[in-house]
Amino acid sequence: MRQVQIAAGSLVLLGVILSLVLGQWWIAMSAFVGAGLTFAGISGRCGMAKLLGMMPWNQDRSSSYQHTVSGKDLIIKQFEDKKLAHYSYVAISNGDAIVVDPMRDPQSYYDFIASHNTKLV
Repeated sequence: MRQVQIAAGSLVLLGVILSLVLGQWWIAMSAFVGAGLTFAGISGRCGMAKLLGMMPWNQDRSSSYQHTVSGKDLIIKQFEDKKLAHYSYVAISNGDAIVVDPMRDPQSYYDFIASHNTKLV
């Protein structure tokens, strides 16, 4: 998400600067980015995030990457929302669960927490 904010902000700023220096039609770039961000907010689908997610620096290079980590009294599970290129986490310890950076639909968290007989705190 940070990459989307940097890219979108840079494009809007560049469009405004170019429109002031080179001509008004450059403002269309800022309008296009603004329309894309509005669409992403309404639909929950961000094309820029999807594009940035395909870039080489955003590829997972480790073959032993795990989505669930557990210890004696700790379980951490990663959840992915592919539409938004977003990750969130549930941590369970001593019968209590927390959600870190939740996605819009919480049902998968509720199901995971219920399967471990814990409560969301």
